[in-house]
Amino acid sequence: MKLSPLSVIIGVFVSAAFFGAGTLTGHQLTKNGKWNLWGRAGRSGSGATTKFRILPSQALEPGAPQVQTLAFWLNTQVNILTERDVLERVVKVKGLDTRWKISLGAAIAKLRESAEASLKEGTDIVALTVWDSDPALGAELANAVRVAYEQRRQELEDERVRRLVTNTDLKIQEQRTKVEDARLSMVETMKKNNIVDTQPLSAEGANPETEGDTGKSAAERLKLRQQASEYSAAKYAYESQMMLLNTMREYKVRMEVDLGANQKPVEILEEAMPPGQ
Repeated sequence: MKLSPLSVIIGVFVSAAFFGAGTLTGHQLTKNGKWNLWGRAGRSGSGATTKFRILPSQALEPGAPQVQTLAFWLNTQVNILTERDVLERVVKVKGLDTRWKISLGAAIAKLRESAEASLKEGTDIVALTVWDSDPALGAELANAVRVAYEQRRQELEDERVRRLVTNTDLKIQEQRTKVEDARLSMVETMKKNNIVDTQPLSAEGANPETEGDTGKSAAERLKLRQQASEYSAAKYAYESQMMLLNTMREYKVRMEVDLGANQKPVEILEEAMPPGQ
């Protein structure tokens, strides 16, 4: 049977779409032994790999719900390694668009096609590989992607720390107001009921009705108990607010100590080197 030129053209496009599907897909999650891989298939040239640990943030707010598990967070971070924000930094720093004589967007896409990030299962160790016909350039770019990711993480961490410190200061100021309101309420209760409390502040409260009530009528004793109960509640409210304020202050001190350690986002285990070196 003789095929028309149109049929031949359609057949070529269908074949290309079918057999090329494996190399034209976007980011895909596969498994290679115990490594979870993010990247694209169909690379050429030699691959250079840098290995490093991704370290979690120190800027964690107390009581915040931990929606993400550590494993999920690590997988997300590995995926970020080959996202546009990170790769664009590398393209601009290395001038890859000029070097490759293509547009910025095309250079980012080309670098993404050449990069592969993998997380060793059950650990926080990442292997980042960049493939290139020039082995030295592949190694240079692999290290550059890691540095770009580290810079991006550091910028985000610095901003999060600033927000956390600001929010903590605001909460402490709000708590100071609550403490003062509770103190004034306690003092007002003391004045209203002619109570003089010589005991140190504690959660036990005062018991003025136990002093000097001998010979008093039942109504008078009941009134004393009511006054004591009212004062005890006011005193307990003040002490509770003060304890919460002290807890916030202690948290801020611990937070400043932890953040002062200036932990880096990554720990380098192995720099990328051209094959054979």
